[in-house]
Amino acid sequence: MYLLQRLFLSLLTLWVLSMVVYGLSTLAPGDPVLRFLPEEPTQAGAARMAHAERQYLRTAATLGLDKPPFYFSIRPAAWPDTLYRIMPLTRRQALDHLIGIYGNWPYIQQWHWAVNGLKHALAQLPASSNRLVRNEAQRLVASLAIADNPLIVRTTLRQLLEVAVADSTIAPQLEPLVEQASLAFARVEDHATPQRCYVPDFKWYGFDNRYQWWMGQLLSGSMGISLLDARPVRDKLSDALVWTLMLNAFSLGLVWVLGIPLGLWMGVQPGARLPKMVAMLLDLLYSMPPIWVAMLLLVFFATPMFGMNWFAGIWLSEVPVHASIGQRLAAMSRHMILPVFCLTYPILAFFSRQLRSSMQHAMQQQYVQAARARGLNERVVVWRHAFRNALFPLITLGGQMVPRLFAGSVIIETIFNIPGLGRLIYDSILRQDWPVTFAGVMLTAALTIVGYLLSDVLYHRADPRVRLGLQPSS
Repeated sequence: MYLLQRLFLSLLTLWVLSMVVYGLSTLAPGDPVLRFLPEEPTQAGAARMAHAERQYLRTAATLGLDKPPFYFSIRPAAWPDTLYRIMPLTRRQALDHLIGIYGNWPYIQQWHWAVNGLKHALAQLPASSNRLVRNEAQRLVASLAIADNPLIVRTTLRQLLEVAVADSTIAPQLEPLVEQASLAFARVEDHATPQRCYVPDFKWYGFDNRYQWWMGQLLSGSMGISLLDARPVRDKLSDALVWTLMLNAFSLGLVWVLGIPLGLWMGVQPGARLPKMVAMLLDLLYSMPPIWVAMLLLVFFATPMFGMNWFAGIWLSEVPVHASIGQRLAAMSRHMILPVFCLTYPILAFFSRQLRSSMQHAMQQQYVQAARARGLNERVVVWRHAFRNALFPLITLGGQMVPRLFAGSVIIETIFNIPGLGRLIYDSILRQDWPVTFAGVMLTAALTIVGYLLSDVLYHRADPRVRLGLQPSS
């Protein structure tokens, strides 16, 4: 029952985190569709413009942007439940802002149709018309489509009307449409109902929504497409995860190999001078920021500036994408010493100090005194009695070390230019590659939760009180 409860809480945590990450992804700036398309043809014929619109809609459907954002929404009654269908995103955002000002969607929708009519009428103008005038009119209509300021809309409409009447070849076709658009926007202003922006309204969209599509992509392992190079996000994350897992595996191994003997030694000799000095040194190491230590190590021990170019510095090795683990280890070995040290020493200091405290507490317990009274060897007393009971807090700490290592990997991989998961997420944020960023965050969170769940399983196996559903005493 205990493990089922922990598993349920882990899945619930992942689900809540997925909604938070998805919510952040919907707030990401920019239009992701434009990353996959050439520049929008604002000065083109009807056929080319229709092709561009079809290409935009097809790409938006591939990215799941043609679906409602969630299962339901609680928004003011002024907003329609079909606003998500309007493409492109900049046009939708402009209409969304106008709804927030005027609150009368039926009239704003007529304004939207009038602007679309102007856009398609300009695309069908004869080639004999003045090219400069036609290009200027197309520029004004394009800016009109994304304008969300009433003053800018009125000014642009006035300029467009002046351009339309300046050329007699386009005036008969364009002037009535400009006047119709001006009349449509005047109706928007005259029939404003801003009070509807304060009336809440519940709208149900069903299960065919963007969040469910996004979660389906994650659970299926697809995770979407990178906005930078159109590579599957799954491939980019799997390549980077190999480096991060190797780096963290070496660091975690050193923490256990060095931390357990060190913590035991300090714990069984609490009053000795040398263990106290080592404990002070560990406190000093724990207080030193890894980013500062990494920069110092690079400057002093990985460059010829100070004559101590002993270690390989920033990662410059070219490794094939589909390289084996052996090839990756061979390429990484020369660059591993400094980053592993920077990733290991704060965790080692934390772990050994915690084990020292646990051992000191365990050595004062009655069962240790009873074991000594029975004449058992001191080594047996330490390992079989004291250490076994001091190990329980360390199992929980083992789960906490996983997120600490992954968090530290972001800094260390960035400084040493290691192509791991941390640096991939960092670069994706800087370059606004949001599918990679949010999928990487979810993967890191899942690994963290797995680490905590594993520590709960080990604790359940080690402590009989947990297996029986009892509360361990403090």
